[in-house]
Amino acid sequence: ILWLNLGNSFRNGSDRNNLNYEMYVSCLRKLCQQLDVPADNFRCELILQPGDRALQVASKTIRAIEKLKYEMSQIIDGLEILVVLDDVWNHEDVELFNFGEHMTSFFCMLLTTRTLDQEPSVGSQSINVDLLNIQEAIYLFSVEAGLSQSMDAQDIEAVDEIIQKCGYVPLAVRMAGRIMKSSQAIQADISLIEIAEIITSSSNSSKMVPVFAILDRSFEFVRNASEAFTLRLFFSAFAAVFCTDNTHRPWISSDVFELLWKAFVNSKILSNFYPNGSDLMRQKCARVSNLMCIMGLFDEKCMEDPMKAGVQKYFRIHHDLMWEYAKRISSTFRLCDGKLVGCIKHGVGACTICYPAEGDRQFCSNTLEWIKMITEEFMHDLRLSSSDNSGVVNLIYNYE
Repeated sequence: ILWLNLGNSFRNGSDRNNLNYEMYVSCLRKLCQQLDVPADNFRCELILQPGDRALQVASKTIRAIEKLKYEMSQIIDGLEILVVLDDVWNHEDVELFNFGEHMTSFFCMLLTTRTLDQEPSVGSQSINVDLLNIQEAIYLFSVEAGLSQSMDAQDIEAVDEIIQKCGYVPLAVRMAGRIMKSSQAIQADISLIEIAEIITSSSNSSKMVPVFAILDRSFEFVRNASEAFTLRLFFSAFAAVFCTDNTHRPWISSDVFELLWKAFVNSKILSNFYPNGSDLMRQKCARVSNLMCIMGLFDEKCMEDPMKAGVQKYFRIHHDLMWEYAKRISSTFRLCDGKLVGCIKHGVGACTICYPAEGDRQFCSNTLEWIKMITEEFMHDLRLSSSDNSGVVNLIYNYE
């Protein structure tokens, strides 16, 4: 039995949530110590040149990791091995320790994690963990939020209020911690007490469960109200347009992400509320995607593009609960003829009181409007360019 706590790799001020090359080497050396075998083959020998571009660095890193993974599999081949990966933050890291694909003997892995894995390996099984106690909730929140062990009485009281609002649900506590960490990255001078007030303040909707209310509060760290509302709309559009029968959270290339953003910006979706558009809508797509990743809305990774040479960025919604949240808010507003139709009674764009938050019919109706919007932008781009726009093949697939 080999044991690794992956979460320890991210608790020393790191802003990462997945393993890098140096962290991976350190993990393999720990496995060698447990096996009582030399770790001479596992050193940080990744050779990078000053002129290497980001894609070259990524390619060299992947090749180096695959080589180390194969060497470890050869060391343990012939043994019956159970690898315990404790506190997995990113499920993509699990594959780095799947040594069994190069082994002829028995190999199995056991994971503990605070994240949902909606694409589990064939044959894997999941065991749900019960609600946290107070001490566990405080510890989990502190780790996710990057808080120090020493907090004053006011900070402790603020944390207590937050975890009570979360109902001691592990995922809710984790998301609240991510919100706190993200908010401090966006606005460094905000205090823990101010963040707690935002997270724990009551929602306008009596139908919103505590977890959904916490997810909704993540948008409020974009302090400009029009920009926060714009992000909510765009996030709901992303969730609606790109979900498939197989998965709600497919990986979407940066090209297609940009196409959706262009369609959103060029549309008249917000003309009834912001005739001149919001400041956010004048920002470049890269800035918007980076902001939404910081807020914990999207995952990001670089992958080989099957339609192009080289590697490009891909995005997907962080987890299924975020997709459910996006579906929920997409049912609290109405789109008609490419424009957002406000609630007449309350004069707002999205109304959780007048519009049913469970309305699948409204969600489907809005989805058709989003698809019409992005399809028109796609056809406009094709008319402007005679070249083959292969980057929107995924869009055509989802549209059909």
